Amino acid sequence: MYIKNQTYNLIINKTPFEFLNNSKLNIDYIWIIGSLTYIFDNKYTKLDTKLKKGILIDFESFNNYLVFISKDNKIYNIRDVKILKNK
Repeated sequence: MYIKNQTYNLIINKTPFEFLNNSKLNIDYIWIIGSLTYIFDNKYTKLDTKLKKGILIDFESFNNYLVFISKDNKIYNIRDVKILKNK
C-alpha cells in the first residue's frame, strides 16, 4: 500500500500522497532490489578487498536493509551499507 500511495493517479493528476498532503514525498531510500551492495565499516573504503560485497534483497525501513553475501551464504540485516545504483 505504501508504494501504491506514491504511484501517479490519472484521475487526480497526482499521487494520492501529494493530493492529501500538498507536498512531495521523499523516496530517496527506496532502492532497486538486486543492486550491488557493500557492507560499510568506518575502517574501510568501498575499494578495500576486506569489505563484503553482496546483493540487496529487501529493506526493513528507511535505514535497515537485508543484504545477501554469497561468500558467507548468509543474509545480513544491517544498517550501514553502500548501495550502488544501476550495478
